[in-house]
Amino acid sequence: MKEITPDKIQPVVRVANYFGVPVGRYWGPRKIPDPELILIVRGRFEYIDAAGQTETLHSGQVLLIEPNVIHTFRRAHGGGRASISCLHCELVPWGQWATNDYRLNPSPRRITSTGRDVTLGSLFETTAKAFTGIGKYQQELVSTLARSIWIRLAEYWTDKPADKKRLSARMEQMTEFLRKRFRDPVTRQDLAVRFGLTPEYVNALFKKELGMAPAEFINRQRVNHATLLLSQKSMTVKQVSEAVGFPDPFYFSKIFKRYTGLPPSKKLP
Repeated sequence: MKEITPDKIQPVVRVANYFGVPVGRYWGPRKIPDPELILIVRGRFEYIDAAGQTETLHSGQVLLIEPNVIHTFRRAHGGGRASISCLHCELVPWGQWATNDYRLNPSPRRITSTGRDVTLGSLFETTAKAFTGIGKYQQELVSTLARSIWIRLAEYWTDKPADKKRLSARMEQMTEFLRKRFRDPVTRQDLAVRFGLTPEYVNALFKKELGMAPAEFINRQRVNHATLLLSQKSMTVKQVSEAVGFPDPFYFSKIFKRYTGLPPSKKLP
């Protein structure tokens, strides 16, 4: 069995959807042939294993169902509206999870609590829309979006204790600031002044806790937002470039292709 890290993920997506679930709906008992991720968008759901043990899932949690595991998944009784988003895929084109050809490191959790991870929710929804669309590069777009979902979840699957924060308080403050100001030309010098640090220390913190420089974090935020604009709105590449903080559309195209593998002219269907 080969171990793969998040940077080696190349998903082959078989199903991606996003839908409301009526009261009484359930799946199982069943076994599935490939790994499935289920995001609880709203409402309460239950996962029941072969021994009858039940786990309740709430909004913002992601369930991983492994292949060949007998289980039942159902909407829990009561409550208002409920909806989920599902993603079936192999993580690599050359093997199968079910036959132990590969496993992911870090090891995934069966239930991942993501809180109010708006980006992850948008990725699930956008992947479902792309999956049902039509386009010359549709499969590549769906695979790229699915890859982003798995990589983002992998950030939660660390060896840290569940009650330990993934980021320091200072880093949380800086990343929150950049998420709100990603369209602006913010530099590490600007961060240093705002948070009372040296530019070198700001850079060192980002490298230590996120594995990237502040400029790369900003570019990733811009590309994520650009992906949503290109898929949901009738905007030109130049308009999207300006909307996410790139005055030069040619430089924007270069950065977009670096992170997604495709030029922004290949819009989501």
